[in-house]
Amino acid sequence: MDPRVTHPVPARFVRNNGCTPQNPPEPAQGSLTHRVTTYSGCSAGYPVAWAAFDEGHIPAPQDGGRR
Repeated sequence: MDPRVTHPVPARFVRNNGCTPQNPPEPAQGSLTHRVTTYSGCSAGYPVAWAAFDEGHIPAPQDGGRR
């Protein structure tokens, strides 16, 4: 795994799709928000985006205050 990509899920797709590795930001703990990272340098037709959400694993995550 590339040390610049710390989460195993995007790391796999970043590597497989030829994207430029980076360490995606995570939302602050307790913020109930999300952060989306779109990777660059991916092979044509194989984009990678990672959405980190600050809450438990639920079917349809929503930011705080939108429930």
